[in-house]
Amino acid sequence: MEDRHERENARRPATRGRGRRRGARRIAAAWAVLLVLVAGVAIGVFLVVRGITSKPTTPAKTPTAKSASSTADPYAAPDGTTPPVDTAAAEASTAGAVAVVPTGNAAAAAAVRFPNPPAIAPHSVSGLHPKHKYVAITLDDGVPFDTRILDMFEARGWTATTFLLGSMVTSQPKLVERLKADGFEIANHTWDHKTLTKLSDAQVRDELSRTQAAISKITGNQAPYMRPPGGGTNARVKSIAGSMGYNIVLWNKSFADTSGSATPQQCAANALKNLQPGDIILCHWGRPATYGAMQILLPELERRGYRVVTVSELVADSK
Repeated sequence: MEDRHERENARRPATRGRGRRRGARRIAAAWAVLLVLVAGVAIGVFLVVRGITSKPTTPAKTPTAKSASSTADPYAAPDGTTPPVDTAAAEASTAGAVAVVPTGNAAAAAAVRFPNPPAIAPHSVSGLHPKHKYVAITLDDGVPFDTRILDMFEARGWTATTFLLGSMVTSQPKLVERLKADGFEIANHTWDHKTLTKLSDAQVRDELSRTQAAISKITGNQAPYMRPPGGGTNARVKSIAGSMGYNIVLWNKSFADTSGSATPQQCAANALKNLQPGDIILCHWGRPATYGAMQILLPELERRGYRVVTVSELVADSK
């Protein structure tokens, strides 16, 4: 009995030794698995970080330059107010717009001989569709004549078509010579502003021929345009004008500066409303509101990328 107990006691240390070794192997295996998992996670994180940092970077986009619009209008009229212009439309029309300087002298190329110019088919010129951002400001009458308006055109190197009265041409030849020297297109507006539709054929011819003789004495030729006073025309007047070498030039925008209640702001707003290339704008040389309106209009046209040209330049760019 004792021998059996002794044998069992002798076997127990060996059994405990084998159990400890098996437990140690299990622990070692668990640690090995854990180390593999940790290493795998570490490698995965490294690869993800490296993948992100090694991606080619996209250059930052440079914001497109927009036309600067000052909150204070630098083109305010003398009384400090500004016309109710459409600012959003102005900004849209300004984007990337550069006024192209006309090449050649379209007014000189369009001019015809005087006297006895070639007859043409009756035709009226109004709003056109030029390739560039051109508009024609047409100045009528010349009595009275505000030389400050001419100064503004000269300062910008801009020219226009002016429809002068024959009576003004004969009384102010020095002004007409200055207009010619500046490159203005000098056209016919009748002798004394009579409504042509109320005159006889002979009287219509006299109004135009007397005026053209006075203009041609200074310019040496005839601009192929005439503007009937008040826009009054009909088939008979057109036929007479065509037989004398004239196209009739009307307008699609007006300062409305002949009104006694007109203000510079209203006149400028009239010209700027829905402004489009090809517009022909009517105004006058010396009405009370005209100079103030020009102080607003001309810089605003520059800001929008427009250029003021003669009717001949507008027609030439529209072909």
